[in-house]
Amino acid sequence: MLLVVKSDGEAQEKAIKVAFEKLKLFEEGMKDFFQGGTHHIDGENMGFLDIVLCSLFGAHKVQEVVLGVKFIDPEKYPLVYSWLTALTELAVVKELRPPHEKLMEILQFVRQSALQSSAA
Repeated sequence: MLLVVKSDGEAQEKAIKVAFEKLKLFEEGMKDFFQGGTHHIDGENMGFLDIVLCSLFGAHKVQEVVLGVKFIDPEKYPLVYSWLTALTELAVVKELRPPHEKLMEILQFVRQSALQSSAA
C-alpha cells in the first residue's frame, strides 16, 4: 500500500497490480484458513490479524478517494470486505479512528510529500 501511495504513473500501476494480487491471495487463504471462510470477530478482543487488516485497510474509503482505486471491493473480495466491515463497526475501532476528513488530509499530505521527494 505504501508503494501505491508514494508513486504515480507506471510505478503506481505496478504497485496497484501487486496489491490486488496480494488481496486475492489473502481472500483465497481466508477460505482455507478460517472454517467456512469466515472469521469470528470478538467484540472484546481483537487479534493480531484483525489489527493488521484494520491498520492497512480500515481507511479504505479514504484510499479510494485519494488514490482513485477501489481496493476493498465486496464483489472481488467478499470475505475481506465482510471482515473489515465487521471490524470497523466495533466500538473500540470507531472510538480510536480519526474522523474521515482528518484521514483524507493525512493521506493527501503523505502522498504529496512522497511524490515531491521522489521528483526531486
